[in-house]
Amino acid sequence: MRRGLMLIGKILQNLANNILFGKEAHMTPLNKFLEDQIVNVNRFLSEINVSSPIGIPSVSFDRFGVEISSICLRLR
Repeated sequence: MRRGLMLIGKILQNLANNILFGKEAHMTPLNKFLEDQIVNVNRFLSEINVSSPIGIPSVSFDRFGVEISSICLRLR
């Protein structure tokens, strides 16, 4: 199981860094998959990297459903 998770981690890291496998010969068959998915990953990362306008706190919830941004405003 650990090996499988390590391989998934390597794939995700290469997708996020926009690089193909080269040094590890056993991973090079996945390069076609990486090429096909890099555009989708870049689009996803761009979408989640959008900041909210100034003065409008972003909405974020912790596991109890408490709005973290409102807590931060009260602590100021």
